Amino acid sequence: MELTNVFVVFTSAHVFHAQNVIRTYNMPDYVFVCTNRSLAKELDDQMQVIVLGGIYPFDLIALLRCKALFRRSKTEVRLFVPHFLNVASQALYSFFKARGILRETCILPDGNLLFNAYSVTKTSLGNILRKVKSVLLLSNYDLIEGDICSIGKGDIHVYSYLENTRYSEDPRFFERPINMLIADGKRSSGLLILGHFNQKVLNSVSLCHSISSLLDENTVIYYKPHPRIKLGNDLFYKVLKKRVDSISLIANKISVEKILNKYRDLDTVFAVGSSSLINVKLMYPSLEVHCCALKEYFGSFFDQKLKENFDRLKISELPYKTGQNTDI
Repeated sequence: MELTNVFVVFTSAHVFHAQNVIRTYNMPDYVFVCTNRSLAKELDDQMQVIVLGGIYPFDLIALLRCKALFRRSKTEVRLFVPHFLNVASQALYSFFKARGILRETCILPDGNLLFNAYSVTKTSLGNILRKVKSVLLLSNYDLIEGDICSIGKGDIHVYSYLENTRYSEDPRFFERPINMLIADGKRSSGLLILGHFNQKVLNSVSLCHSISSLLDENTVIYYKPHPRIKLGNDLFYKVLKKRVDSISLIANKISVEKILNKYRDLDTVFAVGSSSLINVKLMYPSLEVHCCALKEYFGSFFDQKLKENFDRLKISELPYKTGQNTDI
């Protein structure tokens, strides 16, 4: 039986990783299932794209149409999802499994999930709300207990740019490599700062002091907020604006890999502990890449494998300067 590769994507970064998987394994038959219409605009017109809903979360009619399309199909499915704490991921997983056409379940790279586990309980609010939504959409959603990248009892294939992940020693997970397309080239001097999500963990003033050498060395500075942080609540950005004379804001949700392809006046990248730094360094080896306060930021979720991969790629960790003057 023929095989169709189905990629469920929530963000621009997921689209980027899925395209690299397709390129690495020369996949002839694939479908993108986008959870909002803005992602579909990033894909080539010749690609088969299914949009579950519009700009807002997908609706019942769109999901039913998606299922109807695969009911008519005569192929088996290799399903790719970033994780299973998502109604779309579980709806299609359950649908394909019930029809007996799910050949493989696969995990796409998603932030730090390859290195720092994220677990939930069955009674967590996010789990329960997703369960309610799935009922309204006439779909299955199993309340997750534990790792959000694990589901069912079968094998799960994890796709990664690096071999050393938290799944390396787990017998249920099988790692498969992704090749990164190198796009290095001549660049002028500039700094890209990536915002972080949990801003209550680190003191923003101390963090700004910690990266002061980068701020002094670069005349062009860009800031990309974390996609889940509203700019008005971005404490780190507010402190940076007081510290530097000029900072340009990149407010759209385009992936950092695509930003660097567009902005050629950047030769340095900083983030507290984003795994996108790994992708950036693999794609643009000549870039100067820095992180800071990994153990302080991740706390009990910190995994040494992330630090090992940073060291291997020569992503330097700047000292976190606590106890600094609180004035900028």
